[in-house]
Amino acid sequence: MRHSKLAPILFSLVTCLCLGVQGVLAVSPQDFPNTRPIPHVLDSAEILSRSSASAIEKGLKELGEDRLDARLVTLRGLDYGYTLTTFGRKLIDQWKEPSAVSEAPLLLFLIEAQNSQSAILADDSLINQLPES
Repeated sequence: MRHSKLAPILFSLVTCLCLGVQGVLAVSPQDFPNTRPIPHVLDSAEILSRSSASAIEKGLKELGEDRLDARLVTLRGLDYGYTLTTFGRKLIDQWKEPSAVSEAPLLLFLIEAQNSQSAILADDSLINQLPES
């Protein structure tokens, strides 16, 4: 008799925990700093090894020598109402103001791990400088 009362409680607890985890993994641009951070690689999804993140960081800094500020942002999942494109646009707007870190226009590489999506977005002032593709 005890087991029959315990099963629904355990099921409810497991369901709540599993549903709650999805919300914790979802991010929005407000979860990131208001100004451009110092690192060029923001691996919030924790999908990159240290050596990979280091190599990408070096490559993105080298791109910066060509008058742009390239950043890689990895995400576990997106908050409700966001697509990767809308997320990236909001992040570019948030980081658009020149800062002590960089005044160059932004080029964002975004990877969303939950749905295996990626996007590349550029600041409007940079669009005319990029080749069409």
